[in-house]
Amino acid sequence: MKRLTLLIIIILLLSSCGKEEVIIKGKVTNISGSPIEGVKVEIEDLGISQFTDSDGSFFFQDSFEEKTYILRFEKEGYKTLTKKIDAIKGENSVNVTLECGTLERILKKRVFIVGMDLNNKPFSFIECSDKHGFDVDLIREIGERMSASPFIMNVPEDELLTALKNGDIDIAVSSLEPQNVDGISFSVPYFIDGYSVVIREREWRIKTGSDLKGKVVEVTDRKLLKRVKELFLGIKRIEYEENLEKAMADLDRVLVDAVVSPYSLAAYYCNRYKKVKMVDHLFDEKKYAIAVRSSDEKLLERIDEILLEMFEDGTYNEIFSKWFYPLDSTRIVSYNKKRNE
Repeated sequence: MKRLTLLIIIILLLSSCGKEEVIIKGKVTNISGSPIEGVKVEIEDLGISQFTDSDGSFFFQDSFEEKTYILRFEKEGYKTLTKKIDAIKGENSVNVTLECGTLERILKKRVFIVGMDLNNKPFSFIECSDKHGFDVDLIREIGERMSASPFIMNVPEDELLTALKNGDIDIAVSSLEPQNVDGISFSVPYFIDGYSVVIREREWRIKTGSDLKGKVVEVTDRKLLKRVKELFLGIKRIEYEENLEKAMADLDRVLVDAVVSPYSLAAYYCNRYKKVKMVDHLFDEKKYAIAVRSSDEKLLERIDEILLEMFEDGTYNEIFSKWFYPLDSTRIVSYNKKRNE
């Protein structure tokens, strides 16, 4: 019996000596080909990790299964990279190149590329060959706080996210609503838009939307024809006028009692023409945010930090008041305070 047990042990030992292990090794370099030390390399499936040595090398040797693994490479100042490897017995080499993060490049070169639709008044537009607008002033303030200058490219709104994904721009800003788009992340909201009611400056009968009962109302968006009827019951007559300035002229001449328009456009108009004012009511709200690539986590964190700083120190309200009638310039500030509590 003892001889049989000894024989089994010897056979097992001999078989294990001949077994080849799975080895995963490689090297991490930058775009210049220089090795990067201190990169954390993790085999996500197994939850094990190590850091690259002075020549950028890493080496895993264990009783791994022969299957597909996901390796994650990350280091401060570089874009995080994941790579799949179909591991087999023996040596499996994985050599990768890490790119500098966008924020690090911006801080180094002191310039960043911003995509904006410059036909988006009052947020971003060209007047007398210069770029103007709320978004323009906002992004310039963000740039100043990053010690970098924004280079603004005119990109149609429906092409902005594609340009961002392709790496043509670093940041996209143009009345963008946060949405689920693969590879794109959004900042904290910086503007709350919607629809609002505009009345004459000396109008005292209309204090809220409910006071539109029995009144003549003009809307500047066709889809508002049905929506306004649903929201404000008892309106005497509702008309459509595409041109906001023409609608405001009708209001001034007492041809209508109120105008319902997108808040941002109405607030911009009211800020410049003191004959009209806005009712403190905003409906069908939507929020705008700054878009970056999802891989640029550090850049997004910095943009969020700066926006929150601007909300706190009053800079945001200064920029807001320059462009918009102060219906409630603290609305977005209050929203983000609650959001971060």
